Amino acid sequence: LMDDQVGSLVFVATRSDNLNRDELVHNLQLPADSTTEEVASARNARVRSGIQKDFIDGLVEVGEAAGERPDRAALARRFQLPIFCTSSVDFQKAAKIVPLSDGPPRVWTSNIEGTELPQLRNFVHRAAMSNRGAKTSAMVKRLLSSIEQLTSFLGDAGTASAAGDDADFPADARAALDLDGRCAQHGF
Repeated sequence: LMDDQVGSLVFVATRSDNLNRDELVHNLQLPADSTTEEVASARNARVRSGIQKDFIDGLVEVGEAAGERPDRAALARRFQLPIFCTSSVDFQKAAKIVPLSDGPPRVWTSNIEGTELPQLRNFVHRAAMSNRGAKTSAMVKRLLSSIEQLTSFLGDAGTASAAGDDADFPADARAALDLDGRCAQHGF
């Protein structure tokens, strides 16, 4: 994680629709007339801050064990973890994926975004596309390097063919392998 691998880490708390409203109102010191959605949102915020704090505490502990003096504030700025408190049941009900006979959403009745499934889905899509782009770029660079080596090899007029003769590689084949213009056009 200290080597910037934190981007591979995500926390997903599930069943955010499962709560004891009165207990949370008391424990979180919320107004007695708080809606169930407000109570769940407050609980989710507390879960997020608790996970973030525990994570930073762990990094500080690891640093101190290594004889370092970690800067807690700098670590907190550097490592903003993606944390999602999700309710797949309420999402499916609100999105009408399951039959209405299963009943209405328990918590997230007016706000499908409160289930955090849309945000989690967007996060996963962005992460996948970012990873795909990095892998594609690395693959294209390796491919271009191989093509350059092949072009250099084939362009050497003195290279003997597999049959043992010194026939030149056809000029039109060499020209077809000259991809410099097309690669530059695409930023490679």
